[in-house]
Order: sequence, then structure tokens, then C-alpha cells
Amino acid sequence: MRRPSRPEALLLLLAALALLSGVVLVVPPRGPRGPGPPPSAPPTATPAPQVVALPRGYGVAIGFGYGTAADLDQLGPAWYYDYGAGGADWPRHPRVLMVRPAEGADDETLRERVLAHPGHWWMLGNEPNDPHQDNLDIYAYTRYFAHTAARIRALDPTAGIMPAGLANADTRWAAALRAEYMRQTGQPLQVDAWNIHDYLLDTPDPYDVAEFARRILQFRQWMRDAGEGQKPLVLSEFGVLYGAGCCNRPLDEGGQGLAFMRQALAWLETSGQVDAWAWFTLDSGGLEYNGNLLQPVRPAVLSDFGALYAEHARAFARP
Repeated sequence: MRRPSRPEALLLLLAALALLSGVVLVVPPRGPRGPGPPPSAPPTATPAPQVVALPRGYGVAIGFGYGTAADLDQLGPAWYYDYGAGGADWPRHPRVLMVRPAEGADDETLRERVLAHPGHWWMLGNEPNDPHQDNLDIYAYTRYFAHTAARIRALDPTAGIMPAGLANADTRWAAALRAEYMRQTGQPLQVDAWNIHDYLLDTPDPYDVAEFARRILQFRQWMRDAGEGQKPLVLSEFGVLYGAGCCNRPLDEGGQGLAFMRQALAWLETSGQVDAWAWFTLDSGGLEYNGNLLQPVRPAVLSDFGALYAEHARAFARP
């Protein structure tokens, strides 16, 4: 093999140096990175506030302002509502708030109540379809609901909103509310739960548990048909109202009311159709409604109804 001449060797050396210089420019030397801005994190959306959890299982409707937190303690871990939103919550028991059209509360009063009770559930009215309660036509109630729900949600996005308890679990009224809301606002009705009452005062037998269950099942089926089946159902009033203060009847004897309570509670616990239920009432005072959970003459002592309700409530809450 011929050895390269001196000029050729010089040219080969220069070519090698040029090639080496290119490699150095392309491949940076190893070593720690110099200072510089950290890589940017991908943008993330702020999660929407979550509605507070609904109290589940056993509750009490306190319809006459009688009772204390100590009375509820006897019933176990029961939630409660007192048909209002004023005052302080009782300790140890979740409270569901209510604002009613008849109160005539202005926006500022509502604002004060919402800000004083963040993270609560609200019932907007009480039995608008009953002439003895809120007694509103569908147009007036829908206007009230739309305005009040919007105000509460704007002030507390974690609040849970449900309509007024519909007397007799009336699916026709529920359907009319959805249709009228769409007509008035141009938007689908937004509720976080549905709310019904289920007495049997309009039937021949006020202790017919099969009819009690049938009405609830019918309302649940309506919810599924309306695309609302995934939402909770609250039974915010049920009981056995006949007594000296109701319906011109004496107190029923013979344990019929207790038998109804026992069977109705067993069905509510096992059917999975209702998420939360409230017996009416804790104490009706001088009205002496059948079904008081406290004894009429000894208001701090549980009645037979109260003892049975407490037994079921404590067992239901036990893990």
C-alpha cells in the first residue's frame, strides 16, 4: 500500500478535524444542565363544587316547633327539618332547610339564611298541590322554584336543592313542574333529589302498607321514565295522622299505627326505593296527632311510636 505524501496527510488531518468539530457541535458535552425555566405543566380546569351529601335513612319532621336536640338523641342518628331555615342547627343531627313561598322572604333574607347555613340541603316549599298547605298553581310554584333555586345555587354551589314534598306522591304534578319549568326558563328542570309525601288519608284504609309502597314505586317508575332515575328520592313526610287534631277522628287504638310503622319501616329499609325518610311528627303538642314520637303528657319521653322508631333507626345506622 502506498504511503500518503505529506500534503495528502495534511489534508486528511484537516478533514478529520472538521468532522470532529461537527460532532461536537451536534452532540453537547455531558454534564449538569444549566439554569432555565422549568417545563410548563398542562393547564387543568377547576373542578366544579360538589353538592353536599344527602342525609340518608331515618329523619324526623318537626312540624310544630316542639322538641330539642336531646329528644332527637333518643332516636339515634336521625336527621331533621323544622319547616324553616332560621336559627341555629341542633348539634349531632344533620338539618335539612326549608323556605316557603308564604313566608314572603325577600332576596336579602334568603341570602342571609344561605350564607348562615352553607353546605345544606333545601326543600323549596311544602305541598304546593295541597289546598291546606302552600296551595299554589303550577305556574306560580314554578316561578317561585326557579327564582329561589337560582339564588341558593349562586350563593352556595354545594347546596342540594329539592322541590317541595308533593302530597300523595303525585306524579302528574311532578311532570307538570318539569314541563312548566322548561316553558318558563327554556332550560330543563335541575333538581338534586325529588321529594314526596305519602299519607293514606284519601284511602279507605290509612294503614294499607301495600298502597303506601305502591305510590312510592309508581313515583320511582316515573323518575326512571323521565330520565331522573339516578337521583335520590326523599320521603319527607309519612305517618299515621288520625287523632284528636286531625280529620275529626279519635286516636286509634289496638296498635294499628304501630303495626303500620313497623311494616313501612321494614319496607323502606329493604326496598332500596327511598334514600331518606322522615316520620311526622316528633310532637304535635295539644293537637295530639296519632303517631307522636314523644309522649303528649311527658314531652321528653319517647312514646311507643318513638321507641319503635328509635329501635329501627339505631339498627339501620349500625354497620
